[in-house]
Amino acid sequence: MNDLKITFIKDSILDTQSNIRSIDVKIAALLAGLVAPLSIFDKINSLFEGLSTLNPTTTHYEIMIAELFFASLGLFWAISITTLVFGIGAIQNPSKHILRLNTTKYTGSFYGANLFKLKLRDAFYNRQNLISEKDLDEIQTSLPSSEAAILNELTFEYLKLIYIRDIKYMRLNTAIRSAAIGLIALVIALLWKAFT
Repeated sequence: MNDLKITFIKDSILDTQSNIRSIDVKIAALLAGLVAPLSIFDKINSLFEGLSTLNPTTTHYEIMIAELFFASLGLFWAISITTLVFGIGAIQNPSKHILRLNTTKYTGSFYGANLFKLKLRDAFYNRQNLISEKDLDEIQTSLPSSEAAILNELTFEYLKLIYIRDIKYMRLNTAIRSAAIGLIALVIALLWKAFT
């Protein structure tokens, strides 16, 4: 019976990893699309500055409303960019988000977390003196030695991947909604400018 469960969990892990990669591609594409307007920032800025040169009969109140919509565009654009950057980034130690009733059952050996103590400088170059925190014997000892232990480790890994998938998906959806609201604000501001 454990063989079936192990096969099921392994297939679920592969599917979840595939979903995470798919979400990452969507995040990258949307991020590129939202950053692209920076190349025409001078045109966007002149459009915003053009609000003050509206029809001479336009009241200060009407200009403030148009400026409010442009400010909303900027706010929701910034929210979208921020959530996408967080979405594409690595999620540190998802095991902290998993409810574990018996912490001795799960070693996290599938992922191999905390084998190296990395520092900020490791982001820029490879240190020669950086070595693993455990030797080969310690790693082999921590590996699961029964079908039940393998099933526990795979299930633990699966739950961590589900957390990563769900948080990335939520960040992607938040960015899409924020971008849509910003786009609506832009359309309203442009229509307001056109008809005032």
